[in-house]
Amino acid sequence: MTQKNSKYLLCNRPKKTAPVFLYSLILLILTLCIASAWMIISQERPSLVYHIVREGDTLRGLAYQYYKDPHQWSKIFLANRKQLKKRNELRPGEILVIPMFVHKKTTK
Repeated sequence: MTQKNSKYLLCNRPKKTAPVFLYSLILLILTLCIASAWMIISQERPSLVYHIVREGDTLRGLAYQYYKDPHQWSKIFLANRKQLKKRNELRPGEILVIPMFVHKKTTK
């Protein structure tokens, strides 16, 4: 058998590497999708609390009341940004959304 004929035989041999490669690629993609879904599911989920504004309430005061940290006022502001034009614009009787982030409990 000449070298030319051996190359020809190797080229015409049925290739099984393509299906193996495709299966490996599909398995990798599925693994990444499942890992991404798991990360999304296990993230913090917001739970909403509603607060009726009283005279003298401020975003910093509400942040301290709900989060024990007055520097977290921006969470309340961002959750209510459509109705709050300015940071100090709280009107008595107004209903604010207070996002409370809790970890989703997983069972083992």
